[in-house]
Amino acid sequence: MDFKGPLEVEHRRVFPFAVLDDHSRYLLTLAPCLDCTMQTAWDLLGHAFAEAGLPQAILSDNAFGTRGQNALGVSWFEARLIRRGIHSWHGRPYHLQTQGKVERFNGTLQRELWPRARRDSLAHFRADLQHWRTEVYNLVRPHEALADCPPSSAGAPVPGPARPRYPPSATPPGRYSARS
Repeated sequence: MDFKGPLEVEHRRVFPFAVLDDHSRYLLTLAPCLDCTMQTAWDLLGHAFAEAGLPQAILSDNAFGTRGQNALGVSWFEARLIRRGIHSWHGRPYHLQTQGKVERFNGTLQRELWPRARRDSLAHFRADLQHWRTEVYNLVRPHEALADCPPSSAGAPVPGPARPRYPPSATPPGRYSARS
């Protein structure tokens, strides 16, 4: 997962937020945000969890792990992931190769979507991102890592066995231990 930007949309700074499935390259989320806060990312992840289930792990840069650490050395964001049994992995600072898939995806956005996306209104920009995510990137666009097939051919991300699905606002019952 990663925030990209800022871009100017409707004379405002907008930060697109993307969540990619590591195995299938399926783009779970691509949404314009007016800030880059952990709360905004968490809200969007909640929607992705409701649609695709809970992942085993999430890889991000250090922005989601180094800010707001508590006495246990984890951020508010990481603590929420841990409570749901999701590993939180972070790349080394200034080492873009660790987040290679999402960084390459950011380049794809710059080449394929940004020149065409309407920026006259946030609603138009959001609609263009949603259309490109669901109708182009996931269904049509070939990926070299998938034998030049689109992510939908690899199947949408499949939650692990008996992985619970929750609505975005729900708090799962009980505590879950982190998986190895």
